[in-house]
Amino acid sequence: MGGLSGKLKEPGFDGTEIDEVANINEMDEYLELMYEDVPEKLRGTALVLQLSRNPDNLEELFQNGQFHDRFCYFFVLFTTLKLCCTYCGTVLD
Repeated sequence: MGGLSGKLKEPGFDGTEIDEVANINEMDEYLELMYEDVPEKLRGTALVLQLSRNPDNLEELFQNGQFHDRFCYFFVLFTTLKLCCTYCGTVLD
């Protein structure tokens, strides 16, 4: 049985790591990427995630109407999916 190490490894997703540094001034372009094919959606999502990890960006992100609308849409979608899976007995991690 293995023990816990002192530091947790940050989760990664194969093929989704990017070498690009997000810029808050490019937010609208990142959101537009989410209307494209899957590779562009992943890139846009990764860049927005980078921005959201910086607390200094949070106010500006939520003042962006397009980001706010999209965030609310995905929150409701995920919550509904989770409720449906709970009702059906399916595990959703």
